[in-house]
Amino acid sequence: MVWKLIRHRRAQALAIAALAALITTCAAFAPLYDRAMQQALVQERLAAAPVQISGLRLTARISTDSPDAVESEVPGSIRPYLRDPIPGGRVMVTEQPGIGSRR
Repeated sequence: MVWKLIRHRRAQALAIAALAALITTCAAFAPLYDRAMQQALVQERLAAAPVQISGLRLTARISTDSPDAVESEVPGSIRPYLRDPIPGGRVMVTEQPGIGSRR
């Protein structure tokens, strides 16, 4: 019975199917569009902001200890079990927002 009604009003059925497809497409792509707009807004604001607000500042204190100085502290009895020293470092990063930053 339903198919008879659909065949009888073919244009109306096609219009309703097209509207349903359009609404479904909009519902599926709306979150993607919203995210793209948010990202574009952030990029534009960061591009317009001065470097004091949008930049990242790193400061470091250099250690004077060399791997050789540390190696001399290792007892001789365990040196055969250790590999050659590998120089490394450690950095601590803290956030310091700029004056006048908008949050």
